[in-house]
Amino acid sequence: MFFTNTNEVYITKQNFNKILPLNEKIIIPDDKTLDTIYKNSLRGILSTPEVGLLYILKEFYSNKEFALERYQKIRFEDNKKFVYVSRNPSYHYDINCKNLSSDFVNFEIPEEIKARGDHEIYLFREFYKKNSHLLKEKNDIFIMRLKIEFKLENPPSRVEFDNSGRQEINNIDLNELEKQIDELIINAEKYRNTDKETKEIIEKYGYGTHKRKETQTKGSPLYEWHHTYKSGIKELIKEYFRVKFNPNLSFEGKLLDELGFKPCAHCSRLADEESFLNI
Repeated sequence: MFFTNTNEVYITKQNFNKILPLNEKIIIPDDKTLDTIYKNSLRGILSTPEVGLLYILKEFYSNKEFALERYQKIRFEDNKKFVYVSRNPSYHYDINCKNLSSDFVNFEIPEEIKARGDHEIYLFREFYKKNSHLLKEKNDIFIMRLKIEFKLENPPSRVEFDNSGRQEINNIDLNELEKQIDELIINAEKYRNTDKETKEIIEKYGYGTHKRKETQTKGSPLYEWHHTYKSGIKELIKEYFRVKFNPNLSFEGKLLDELGFKPCAHCSRLADEESFLNI
């Protein structure tokens, strides 16, 4: 293993999304800026706020100064929902670190436990941590012990979080992404002009599809426009910006320290060992 630059570190997509301030009030750029975030204008299909959000994402990936000003620090609070409380997420020195792609398993705290108060929640968490080794091979025994220990009527549910889909991060061709985006834009225009009725509906309600009930009705023009074309284009554009400007989600460690991240215990140890050997 060889770390070429220990100032450059990596995070998961899930953790990247946590530091995006997309809930703040969007300052919409001028029309010219919005029209040029991609080689073809997207404003014939997406609303101005939608294109504004894509602009923010593009700037986060491509403009370091913009990112430094707008990243939001991750804040955690114990909402008593899961056994393991959310802690500071990790950044990784090694892009192939096993912890960068490992899934996270947690348990939801039953409502009947939460209703008994903080002390019972504490006892529940401690019992889980001491006996969780049974989950891999003796899940039924674990649940039975848990039910007996706490006199539970409804056993807890297992919750597994995908850590980011590392396969998605690698081997995405920028030209192929661009081709898919262009084809979807062309197909969207073809669909808009399917017939007079479809065109009139999209022209009238197509920019605010999220506000219309018809958007949830399969077979309706707004359902197809929203789910196939608008959502499809937005997701592809997001990937296009990532692959073009920051394909590996790499950042400077100092920035992530300030935002509430911590070094991965596994690959940071290896990086320290290598630094020592290179002295």
